[in-house]
Amino acid sequence: MKVAFIYGPPAVGKATVAKELSSLTGFRYFINHQASDPVSAILNFEENPSLFRSISNEVKKLILERAVEMELPGLIMTFCYSKSDADHNLKNTMSLLENKGADMYFTRLYCDEEELFKRVQNPSRKGMSVKKLTEIGKLKEALRKYGFKDEIPYVKNLSIDNTYIPPQQTAEIIIKHYNFPLQQFHHNKQQR
Repeated sequence: MKVAFIYGPPAVGKATVAKELSSLTGFRYFINHQASDPVSAILNFEENPSLFRSISNEVKKLILERAVEMELPGLIMTFCYSKSDADHNLKNTMSLLENKGADMYFTRLYCDEEELFKRVQNPSRKGMSVKKLTEIGKLKEALRKYGFKDEIPYVKNLSIDNTYIPPQQTAEIIIKHYNFPLQQFHHNKQQR
């Protein structure tokens, strides 16, 4: 199974690109917030951030294990990478996938800060049960506290500045770089 990881700061467009990549390849996608939503039913992040992350990571692990067992052709996962906060969990995830024989592909998205501040206020970010950041002040605080701009140093990364690149084109760059197969109906459209 191919596992495409898309990471970068909040509001950079990870979920939107993941959905475009899914529609072009047929890979399933698992957005970071999909692991957090069930946890929020029993625990508020602010009450105990460490426990919240721990339970959320257990949900992600279960999803990954089942996805590999189901022999899906591909899975797209999104997350924010912070060296101080995510290394341990990411290395555990990678170890799990390596042991299951999955191939991993990493893409880091980044954009100009001004564009990031515009995107964080987009109305599409509201209405999720686990609230995405929607305020510039909170985004600035998160960037200061966690970084989120770093490239993962121990994997091969494709880094894309998507400041001026639309999501579908960003997904196409990922497909071309990693030679991901196109979903049959998209392949037929391009041949016409």
